Amino acid sequence: MTASRLNHLPLARLHSVNMTSTEVKTLHSGQYEAFAELWKSNEWPIAADLLTKIAPATPSEKHDRRHFFAIPDPSNDSKLQAGGATFLQGSVAGIGLILVHKDHQRKGLGSKIFRKCLDAALEEEETKIVWLTATTAGAPVYRRMGFEDSGAVTFLAHKTGPKEKGFHVPEGHRFSHVAAKDTPVEAVKMFNDALVGGSRGDLMRDTDTHSVLLYSDDRLIAWAGVILEQDVPTNVGPIIVESEDTPISVVMALVDEVVATYAPQSPKGLVLSIDHRFGSSKTLDLLLSESGGWSKVDFNLVTMINFEKTGSRAWYAEHFGPERKKDGPVQLAYFGLGFS
Repeated sequence: MTASRLNHLPLARLHSVNMTSTEVKTLHSGQYEAFAELWKSNEWPIAADLLTKIAPATPSEKHDRRHFFAIPDPSNDSKLQAGGATFLQGSVAGIGLILVHKDHQRKGLGSKIFRKCLDAALEEEETKIVWLTATTAGAPVYRRMGFEDSGAVTFLAHKTGPKEKGFHVPEGHRFSHVAAKDTPVEAVKMFNDALVGGSRGDLMRDTDTHSVLLYSDDRLIAWAGVILEQDVPTNVGPIIVESEDTPISVVMALVDEVVATYAPQSPKGLVLSIDHRFGSSKTLDLLLSESGGWSKVDFNLVTMINFEKTGSRAWYAEHFGPERKKDGPVQLAYFGLGFS
């Protein structure tokens, strides 16, 4: 249609002609279901409704640590063309949930959403580095945008139902099961300290999850989060231990406790995403070889980092590099699909 013809169209008609709007908007609470549908339209196999569990119940502007963005479908207000999210976690910001509807791909919408998410992260004064996870197919796109590889995520699935526990904790140890909103302060602190300068208590407590805590006498030594699902696999994570010296047998006993408790309640089985940023290959090997029922899923992600902030590379080397101090809590498995 030529410019001269457009000049003679009524205003209402002009609005209908503009059916390719790609304006990025802040997602409001009424659109969270549309975001979940966006996941399902792309046939994501794991935790397709995770957003409805991690999103706040009120508009996102009231939760300044979590920002959800979307490009609405101009032809249907109840649908989205693309979406993404930024999680502000103190020194470390995370970007996730970048997804484009299959009918609107290859139009640059994913890059537009991603840039908005990245800007929201970098504009935060506290942010030192920005972390994300990408599929192996999508990683080259993020590399072109300045991100660098930092590790990998391995997905494991447990589909055989409950089993007899193979690992037992020593005398003086005990488990405690609580709702996420009742997760004790020391567990949240371990969660934050594992990511160095993180602040994830609000995310944890606002989420429809459960926590399995392992104590030695009265000292918390490890814990796991569980997002209980019925229509998709139940997600196990995060898994946090008090230090790199925590015996692997303790980690395995914690995983066994989770399986024994939640496998009977999970028709689609369990999934767990091993976080290789912190050298957890021994845990993976044990899960596959000795803790029956777990198998590797052919669905891997790459963890990537943006170092645009001044001083970010030195900060990362100090806290996460090979020469970092070995004391303090360690994260062995991700919360959700790598959102931590």
